[in-house]
Amino acid sequence: MERVQAPRPTSDLLSTLSQLSPKQVEVFRELQQRPDGAQVAQLAEALGMHANTVRGHLDELMSAGVVDRRVAPSPGRGRPSHIYTARVPRTDKASRAFIGLIEVFADTLDDGDTTAAKAMGRKWAAKVNAKHHTNLRMDLDTAEQCTAKVLREMGFDPVQRPDTSVGNVRELGLNACPFITAQGERPEPVICAMHEGFLDEGIGDVQVELRPHDRSGQCGARLTKRG
Repeated sequence: MERVQAPRPTSDLLSTLSQLSPKQVEVFRELQQRPDGAQVAQLAEALGMHANTVRGHLDELMSAGVVDRRVAPSPGRGRPSHIYTARVPRTDKASRAFIGLIEVFADTLDDGDTTAAKAMGRKWAAKVNAKHHTNLRMDLDTAEQCTAKVLREMGFDPVQRPDTSVGNVRELGLNACPFITAQGERPEPVICAMHEGFLDEGIGDVQVELRPHDRSGQCGARLTKRG
């Protein structure tokens, strides 16, 4: 029986994007704005480039595997034209979808059941660490760097708090939160607890404690060495 090949991991596509040239990125970003796809002439007009230049960039993007192409419907004869589509969604739209998913999981918990939320966050981290073979034993400074990286990738815009990062304590200030609405509505405590469990499990020897809204315009993440 022939084995059916699985779809390509989205993480591979995102990794490929980081290797594109500035001009390739420009063409790709314009294509991302058009979920139904676009033809070469449309992209050339929007970008102010020659059609042959755009076509060359699209060929390179197709070779990289981040752009797809299909034949455009044509009522007459002649050379068929093509419609190009981006294979990687805009990250802001993808993030909103995942945020909604996490909120659905949080709704399955009893109100205020932060213990269960932390446990769910730990399971989440354990699965991520198993896939990426993460080394959980690290010193406090390395743990701070790793935590900041994860928080930045998750959209929390972390910054170091030098005034409290002394001795066996490190603190990060979180200037943004994906779960705060445009109207300023704060997330439920179970959402914060889930992320705390994720961060705490994922950093191994270091304990991570989230401190929601502990400063004006910021939440806090406090790291201390266990034991």
